[in-house]
Amino acid sequence: MATPTTRECAYRYECENPGTLRCSACKKVWYCSEECQKNHWNRHIFDCAVPIHTAYFLNRARLSDLIPTHYQTRIDYGFERAGEFEPMLLGLYKGMWYIGESLTPKEVHRWRRDGILVQKIKELFSSLPKNNRGGYYAWFLEHQYVLDGSPIPEEHTAEGQVKQMRAKVWDYLGKDMSEDEPQWPASKQDCFLHYAMLLSSNHPGPEVDIWISFGYCVAKDSHCEMEIARLYQGLIKRCTFDEFCEAYANGNLFNLIHMAGPLPHHLRHLSLVVAKTVRYSVWDLKRTVLGTDVAPVRSIVADYGFMNCRAQEEKEALADVYRAAFFHKDFDEVEMHEACIKGQILEYMKRFVPLRKKEEKLMRGLMKNMYPLADI
Repeated sequence: MATPTTRECAYRYECENPGTLRCSACKKVWYCSEECQKNHWNRHIFDCAVPIHTAYFLNRARLSDLIPTHYQTRIDYGFERAGEFEPMLLGLYKGMWYIGESLTPKEVHRWRRDGILVQKIKELFSSLPKNNRGGYYAWFLEHQYVLDGSPIPEEHTAEGQVKQMRAKVWDYLGKDMSEDEPQWPASKQDCFLHYAMLLSSNHPGPEVDIWISFGYCVAKDSHCEMEIARLYQGLIKRCTFDEFCEAYANGNLFNLIHMAGPLPHHLRHLSLVVAKTVRYSVWDLKRTVLGTDVAPVRSIVADYGFMNCRAQEEKEALADVYRAAFFHKDFDEVEMHEACIKGQILEYMKRFVPLRKKEEKLMRGLMKNMYPLADI
């Protein structure tokens, strides 16, 4: 803390007091107290002048319940080796911090630097009764290669997993078409990828574009995504691969899905998405804020206010509000799109996300866009 002055407290989402003490490192933000500075540190450190290490990026990821996207963090803390098990590894770190509630990123960094991260994780979880250590730790004991540097079992490498998934598709179709596949149109390759996931008891996540094109983006949660996957698993049993590919390419996939019976109300927008007549930018917004390492497309930067953000903290705050809205049971993405093109994003957001006075003021500036467009 340094020179007294008067500004807004930078911990503005929780504090309404004026800031009177300036950060002595970057001299760019003010706080009303050392307590607010401490509480804000996990966010402010990314905009401050002090050097940071990857444990801070890991801490930010687990606080946001998101797989880390910072490349060196992914290397340092095992995510590049975890493959399909990234959510399990994130759960392990969340559990680590839950048990060691006073644990700091600085200490985690020291553990990794000194080569004792695996040892310390085991010590923390072993401090709990055996029946209370959870599934993430049980998984870790069988997959320590993600952190200890030992060779990755072939079946767990990215190449090995892809090989297994591809083999399942060829086996299901009764014919290996590997030689023809490179010449397939993009739509048929999308269908092949989808088949590979479905036949491996999996489904697309927001990290891949087919999460939108096959309609998983309409889901409210992972259970709803699995419900959509079951619809497709039933569909591929009722039609041939070529029929599936043709319907997907022509925007007729929903007609095949609907033949099995009407869909529940919460999947009402599935037909709009898979018809491919229009792609609302709200689906790309949802993919960006819920996915990992998904770069914002140009349309959402303009439509949803990211072009107005002056610092990483503002981008994160904006994404946090959108993310909270997407998880609300009554939120409707199509209504969100309509609010966007009317220039009324904030008004719609406030129906689902409570905002403090200062936060609403910030969001009012960030959520401005070019709409409504003037009549020509």
